Amino acid sequence: MSSYYQSFLRAPGEKERFIADIANAAGCDLKPGAATNGDYDFAGGSDTAKVQVELSHEFEDDYGIPFSQYPVIITVIDLERKADREEAYARSIFRKLAESGKYSMLLVHDLSDLIDRHDP
Repeated sequence: MSSYYQSFLRAPGEKERFIADIANAAGCDLKPGAATNGDYDFAGGSDTAKVQVELSHEFEDDYGIPFSQYPVIITVIDLERKADREEAYARSIFRKLAESGKYSMLLVHDLSDLIDRHDP
């Protein structure tokens, strides 16, 4: 099973606004995705990485991480499986969203390691 870097966030306001903010932070367009298959609601990326956004999830609080308080998930996947590049990209997206001052967020690795937290 693969492990990923994910940002969990509370996104107040209209969906279009926070999807645009995520796309801007990720530096890519986010297009509606395959939510009907249970995968993601929006996705985008580049030749080496993809970003997937889920507007809801069913994760329960675990490892002391309050997943239930952060309904939106941003998953970063490096297509060449370069963990250091995947982490750098995930941290960059997290930092840019934190700088906006709009979102409460958690940055998590492998659904078990809380790396960073931001509360405006």
